[in-house]
Amino acid sequence: IFRQQPFALDGLPTEKALDPCVVRDHDGRFRLYYLAASRRFMEEPRHEIHWAASADGLRFREQGVAFARATLVDPDVFPFGGKWFMYVFGGGTTVFATSADGRQFDFGGPLALYGWGTTAPVPLDDGRLRLYAFGQWVRAGNPVCSFLSTDGLTWKLEDGKRLVAGENEQLTDPFVIRWQGGWKMYFKVQAPPD
Repeated sequence: IFRQQPFALDGLPTEKALDPCVVRDHDGRFRLYYLAASRRFMEEPRHEIHWAASADGLRFREQGVAFARATLVDPDVFPFGGKWFMYVFGGGTTVFATSADGRQFDFGGPLALYGWGTTAPVPLDDGRLRLYAFGQWVRAGNPVCSFLSTDGLTWKLEDGKRLVAGENEQLTDPFVIRWQGGWKMYFKVQAPPD
């Protein structure tokens, strides 16, 4: 059972911190990546993903802009292969950015998974990554499929579907973790959009 804890973000430069992604770095510190938003952020031409740092995962201090472009939302950040990756939805597709230290990211381009919504991938024991993604353009009964990669940029679809939404549901944001010798998937279920 989870219990709510006090949370603080010192130095928040905007009205809201949306779409949080928390990652532990190699030193064991917590990094929070989030969309820094005003009340009317969807009307703004440029969206900023900020990052904040914490020793305990409860009290964070703002560190600045990690990545900025038009229409960004939902950042997912992960270290892999000696660098940091950010997958973030922007401009109708998932784009990626990379960084040497996870502090400031450089735009890399669209992630070549058109029509698939992504979250951070899962590292496998053999050094590859597995990405679970949901079919974005299917209104109801959409699938969650998995993809494999050795570099975090090029992905190969695996055979089969991992999960399929009900006929009046849409699944989004599948997060997968290792659990008791197997795997556990967490996801959002919603009524299909009109």
